[in-house]
Amino acid sequence: MKKLAVLTLLSVLVLTSTSYALKGIGIGVRAGYLSGYDNPDVPNYTGSLDKLPMLGAHLQFGFIPVLDVEVSGEYAWQTERNFIPGVDLTFGDLSVNGTVTYGFSTPVLKPYLGAGVGLHRLVYSWDGAYSGILPDDQTKMSWHGLGGVSLGFPALPFQVFVQARYTSLQTDPEKTTFTSLLGGVTFGF
Repeated sequence: MKKLAVLTLLSVLVLTSTSYALKGIGIGVRAGYLSGYDNPDVPNYTGSLDKLPMLGAHLQFGFIPVLDVEVSGEYAWQTERNFIPGVDLTFGDLSVNGTVTYGFSTPVLKPYLGAGVGLHRLVYSWDGAYSGILPDDQTKMSWHGLGGVSLGFPALPFQVFVQARYTSLQTDPEKTTFTSLLGGVTFGF
């Protein structure tokens, strides 16, 4: 019991020191497009899904002045009309992502770079008379790198941002890669 009390006291002292102080917590929304989504799992499809609309939300934690951790949930989808004559294919990608970003300190305009991992739920469905086989819904890991810029004024409780992200989804037999261009707003607490 004494060891637990000492360990708890040391943990509180370490976590409340100024070097581990939170600089801010934010919550926000995002929207954008995914481009060049080449998915090798879809049979009879030689093109890439292009300009999939994407919507999402994020939670951001700032630990030190230049480092942020962000957790986001995003959903991208597209319906390919006449994927095969008389058949419409709908594709959806629901992802949960964790990202660490490094921001370059400037007063108002803050460029940043980041990297992270994600978990994607890929869902396929069709409408029409289709006798072929679609892939099963699947869950896959990904990694991503990104760059962006945020704009915030000290007197306002929010920041706006734009970012470009490159994602490599770990599908078999080939990796699915795509780029994202998105923007959004983060409200600080």
